[in-house]
Amino acid sequence: CVIDLTFVDTPNDQLSAYYPGGGRLAFNRVGVGASGAAASSAGDGERVTAAGESVQLIVIALPKAGGPMVEVTYSLTDGDDFLTVTSRYSNPHKEAITVELEDRVRADRSFTAAADAKTNVSWWDDEWFGQAYGLIPVNAAIEGLADDATPSRNGRDPVRYAIDGTSSVELPPGGSVELVRRLVPAGSLLALRARAAEMAEQPLRRVAVAVTDAGGGVPGAMVVASNATGRYAAGRTDAEGRLAVELPTTGQGWSLEASAVGRGSTT
Repeated sequence: CVIDLTFVDTPNDQLSAYYPGGGRLAFNRVGVGASGAAASSAGDGERVTAAGESVQLIVIALPKAGGPMVEVTYSLTDGDDFLTVTSRYSNPHKEAITVELEDRVRADRSFTAAADAKTNVSWWDDEWFGQAYGLIPVNAAIEGLADDATPSRNGRDPVRYAIDGTSSVELPPGGSVELVRRLVPAGSLLALRARAAEMAEQPLRRVAVAVTDAGGGVPGAMVVASNATGRYAAGRTDAEGRLAVELPTTGQGWSLEASAVGRGSTT
């Protein structure tokens, strides 16, 4: 599983664990790879390293009776602000088997969780500690979402993916199926939902927010964006009281509410 994920320039890891396959599989390391300029990779006992313009870590879960062989590749490429996770399920048996396409995330303490069908993202948001994580499938859809809702969910429930309309895929002998998704960190739910909208090729409008009082910029102020359907997402201002917001150009009006301890709120 992935137990740490954050940005190098603004480190703030809050992830407990991300389990491809929902934590039901026992993976063994196979190896690492790298490509591009000055690429290198090496393994020494329990430690592996890789460097290059693109790097990969590959792990395999061996098949059990009635179960698939599963190969998971974690990929990171220069310029990506997400980790690409590719699972390849294959059937080595003489009979057909059924594969469940799902993941599970542990995001503990003050995280909340929800999902959005329009941008095909499931997220976990800790607005108090300023970190959010999203799962965005590339070749599948998150199962069980209505088109016009962003339902809250139990953060520890599995995320199920549908390929060709189903999360239970039947594999004939020798058959296989591949699931690709992006694990995305962000400094706020506002930033994460904007990134998901961008990946879904939805138009966005950039808004520069400055929260000030008589003493100047207010750091750590909470900025909540809402529209006609209710609360959309929130983020906090930086040390100078500023926050860059990107909002979908839905044709609806937006309101921004800024609040800070001891200062009340302004809309």
